[in-house]
Amino acid sequence: MTNREVTRDPDEEHRVAIGIAWYSREGWERMRAVAADPDSFENSYEAWLAMITRSLKDLESQGVIPEKVELDANRVAAWCKERGRPIDASSRSEYVSRYLTAKYGSPHKSGGI
Repeated sequence: MTNREVTRDPDEEHRVAIGIAWYSREGWERMRAVAADPDSFENSYEAWLAMITRSLKDLESQGVIPEKVELDANRVAAWCKERGRPIDASSRSEYVSRYLTAKYGSPHKSGGI
């Protein structure tokens, strides 16, 4: 028996995946209107779309798998209300995280969305 080096196919490497809040034009406008932090949004949907497109390319170039999660302002608002949370960046981020946990599962219970 001989020793040989095992090489791995880069496509088989475990890559990190993250959820990205995604909006339609109407969804972005509605979310900005109900958000507790509207100043954290870009000045226009077009500006947001340009920023997020650059961010997605940057993430992909680093080997990260971004998964777009389209947010509905009414659902996020209801989710936040149930939890006594403001509709802000932190809550939107947690919503995305819990959505993906519910979609793909997790070794621990997260409460879902």
